[in-house]
Amino acid sequence: MPIDIIESLELLVFEAIGMTAVALSLVSTGELTLAQWRALVVLGRADSLRVGEIAQAVGMSLPSASRLIQRLERRGLVTTERDESDRRATLVRLTASGMEV
Repeated sequence: MPIDIIESLELLVFEAIGMTAVALSLVSTGELTLAQWRALVVLGRADSLRVGEIAQAVGMSLPSASRLIQRLERRGLVTTERDESDRRATLVRLTASGMEV
């Protein structure tokens, strides 16, 4: 492998370790549950996602994901709105505070 690819992979691993440390500190202080952290990470990879997509990505049922999103919304970490293309669905987006976390 070329050296620049190896260095990039090492940097990625160190960043992942740092993110995990932050997540564990937030979870251990009761600020976020692990499921909430996982949902925020999934949302950070997209502009917006449907609740069902989040549920599938974090491995939970749709009702559980809906409750999780409601808790995150009360904390100001996400916003929700009806999907204009499918009024049955709810779109979830990170807020500025959610992005910061």
